[in-house]
Amino acid sequence: MAHESIRNPELVLALNVFKAEDTPAARRAIATALGTAKLLAPVVLEQLPQEQPGTGAPQAKVKYTMFAKPDGTKLFPAFTDMDEMKKWQAEPGQTVVMRLQDYVQLLMREGAGLVINPQGQNVFVPKQMVFPAPKPVVFDKSRPIGIADPTDLPEKIRDCVQNALSAQPQIKEGWLRIMQQDQKRAWLMVLELDEGTELKQVMEPLLKAMAPVMGQSSITLTLRTSDLGKQATAQGLPIYLRG
Repeated sequence: MAHESIRNPELVLALNVFKAEDTPAARRAIATALGTAKLLAPVVLEQLPQEQPGTGAPQAKVKYTMFAKPDGTKLFPAFTDMDEMKKWQAEPGQTVVMRLQDYVQLLMREGAGLVINPQGQNVFVPKQMVFPAPKPVVFDKSRPIGIADPTDLPEKIRDCVQNALSAQPQIKEGWLRIMQQDQKRAWLMVLELDEGTELKQVMEPLLKAMAPVMGQSSITLTLRTSDLGKQATAQGLPIYLRG
């Protein structure tokens, strides 16, 4: 078969190490190996009635197989090689080769992550681990930094941010702004928290929850009481208000 040559020894090794002991280093090894891996994904090709323009050939829609966990969470199965796929399905059907960036595009639309070799190591990789890390943007603090409301904010970003904020009960209000200096741009999130709550308590879960829509965009979190927070909230409305 065409995909028999697909092998991922580095990823397989990382999965085995992770299964032996779940450590931060083991998780990083999986993330690193995924960056260069070629994975196999089961699909269904649905032929459409329309022909491809100018070719006379029928169009086909690719439908990616998804697994559902007992709680309803949906995952994309990914296989390191045909041997692993045959453990799940003795006679594999239609299959495509996927890179990490291909899964990123899928997970931006739906799904909670990947399950790699479900009949083998059976490792769940949450989509927050799949999305690329934000690229840091360094501003010159000795010069003015412009702050503005984001115009035409996509609905998927607004919904994701609001859901991420509402999932943290310690957050009273949240503002989403854009910082700009010359050609540099970055997101700014300003938070008002319950008394006694520190920013570090909500920072990691917020960033993970927003990763699917923020992608590699840099985002800075600050409190409303900071100088930057006061400047950003002087005008405009919050994107989230508890209750």
